[in-house]
Amino acid sequence: MLLAALARAQDNYEIQVYGSDTVSPSSTMVELHSNFTADGSKIAENGVLPSNHAQHETPGIQPRFHQLV
Repeated sequence: MLLAALARAQDNYEIQVYGSDTVSPSSTMVELHSNFTADGSKIAENGVLPSNHAQHETPGIQPRFHQLV
């Protein structure tokens, strides 16, 4: 039951990763996106968790299989 309650919470971070034309064909680009909120919300609002002093790490792995045309 506790896990079900935790699963309904969310935070307010969204990461969008775009491919790069500088990555050569048949190679893989690996990135680490780091975000820290120094001064954010301190209470949960409408099911969104507080973001004060929140640290987020998101890996980005993008294989490139063919040459772009």
